[in-house]
Amino acid sequence: MDRVGDIVLQDGIDLTAFRKNPVILWQHMNNSPIAKAIDVGVGQSGFLECVVEFPIPGISSLADQIYGLIRADIVKGVSIGFQPKESEPLDKGNPIKGPQRIRKCELLEISIVTIPANAD
Repeated sequence: MDRVGDIVLQDGIDLTAFRKNPVILWQHMNNSPIAKAIDVGVGQSGFLECVVEFPIPGISSLADQIYGLIRADIVKGVSIGFQPKESEPLDKGNPIKGPQRIRKCELLEISIVTIPANAD
């Protein structure tokens, strides 16, 4: 469960479109690509996993900066951007705007973030 109460079921994540454009963003900003995902999928752990490949130094000053912050153990958060396809409300009193169990979704992007919605 994330900080807003949503639960995203990992085995319901559709990776088809993401694999065609496996972009890693900074803070969910679509104008700030910093890396690409390789070998992405739901692992034996049951969680979405991928290897992140940053460009060689000098290609992107932003990517260089974020990679440095990750290596320095300053930035640790990862988050996903997705389009829900099938969900159910967790709060029957607030079914539209309340927390949801996302049963199926399309993965749009993965972001390196300072504060992820799901602390785990």
